[in-house]
Amino acid sequence: MPPVLYLAPDRACANYLALVRWMQPLRIRYATKANPHPALLAALARHGAHFAIVSAPELEALLALGVPGERIACVNPGPPASLLRRCRTAGVRQLAADSVWELRKAAALVPGAVVCLTLHVPPAGRLRYPAAPVGVPLEALEALLAAARTLPIEIGGVAVHVGSQCERLPPWRQAVALAAAAWQRLQAAGYAPWLLNLGGGLPVRYRRPVPHPTTIARTLQQALAAHFPTPPAELWLEPGRYIAAGAGVLAATVLARRAHGGRLWLTLDVGRYRGLPEAPLGLRYPYYAPGQQQAPRRCVLTGPLGPRFDVLDRAAWLPPLRPGDRLYLLQAGAYTACQAAYPVSGREPRVVVLPPGRRLADVLAGAWPEQDAAPAAQG
Repeated sequence: MPPVLYLAPDRACANYLALVRWMQPLRIRYATKANPHPALLAALARHGAHFAIVSAPELEALLALGVPGERIACVNPGPPASLLRRCRTAGVRQLAADSVWELRKAAALVPGAVVCLTLHVPPAGRLRYPAAPVGVPLEALEALLAAARTLPIEIGGVAVHVGSQCERLPPWRQAVALAAAAWQRLQAAGYAPWLLNLGGGLPVRYRRPVPHPTTIARTLQQALAAHFPTPPAELWLEPGRYIAAGAGVLAATVLARRAHGGRLWLTLDVGRYRGLPEAPLGLRYPYYAPGQQQAPRRCVLTGPLGPRFDVLDRAAWLPPLRPGDRLYLLQAGAYTACQAAYPVSGREPRVVVLPPGRRLADVLAGAWPEQDAAPAAQG
């Protein structure tokens, strides 16, 4: 059977609503790039969610669902001009910038916009991306503030981002301290900032414990109390992974099995270019092998490209699966077969949306057989 990503929008909504309760008074904006499937976005929109976008397809997906522009923020500090023009016509007025050029571009294409200045924060998340640094260093902030004085935009505040899958607490405290230092510079320059965007980075438990969102909330509250004599009027958090990851299970099939170097090597029909773009960055998913009663052993998992280019996991403890056996990758609803953060190959697994009343546990238990996934339910 071909690989399938089973998606449960109800689970994503439950995760979102839990964050709304736990993280008050922060406003939760779903980072759409994590999983922009229309069914998931529609479910969140029905709960009144706000959204953070970085690309035009994400914006168009939200507009197609009737989400108003005032519930959308473009948090890409270097958006293309075409996206800014579309933001203007769609009524999206919350933008980000990290250079004088981007400020001028925003002012020219979206006059009257509220702009958050994105600060450079050394990435502290477990996933490290081979990309150019983003954000303005604190020592370069004055140049942006001087340029903004003559532009038809409002400097609303500052934004920080600790990095994806941030599993330690100190980076959250350090990010708040950096934001407070920038806040003071804005005030000293005559601005009246009111918005602090704390970005994303909430970690998901894959194969080892991570801080619970309530623990991170307490850390942020303590840091804010220590560094901000007067709290910002508005606080944002932009989780994507935490909301979407638990809403998806990726069903894969073992293609080949061989013993080498004292280990069992299994080749799957999913890989770095087929549904698992974060595997090369070190992300390791939990697994479920249905109907297997044999004792697990340490295996090496590879994708279709083989061990040279497509190693997925060098320490997967699994029963001795054979070609044709199904293997489920859990916590797979974010940044896998359906996402807008990585280039896609066109060979991603199909997406099947579970109907109301069906849970991912039903798929794992075989209570909703895969052959029952009707084409109408696909993404």
